Amino acid sequence: MFNWAEYLELAEVLVGVEPQEAAWRSAVSRAYYAAFKSAYNFLCAEGVRLPAGIPGSHMNVWRRFRGSGPARRSVGLKGDRLRRRRTGADYDDSKPIVRQDVDYAIQEAKHVLATLKAIEAAKKRDADRPEDAPSGC
Repeated sequence: MFNWAEYLELAEVLVGVEPQEAAWRSAVSRAYYAAFKSAYNFLCAEGVRLPAGIPGSHMNVWRRFRGSGPARRSVGLKGDRLRRRRTGADYDDSKPIVRQDVDYAIQEAKHVLATLKAIEAAKKRDADRPEDAPSGC
């Protein structure tokens, strides 16, 4: 299976490529898709059925995260902001993309990936804890 986080690595490489604005637009897009596909696959692994290729499917992924717990909510909010930035980078040629846009997208995508990893680790810790073990302080 493809590791979508590699798109984030590509986004970081694109920061220094010429022509600059084209590379930066691609970097914003790649950072978004690193976050989106990682979040999408995370939900699928949890058994969530997500229709693909329909209008609003991207918003649906981020909406699913916004509905539960602070870490998941953070993923949903950051993902939705990234989605809007990616849409601008991919479709709005009247607004130039600047380095700050790229840096923001990369940092937000890193946060989404790190939070997904932390949620997964917490789920594994909880699964490894015996049911009758005291919860502690």
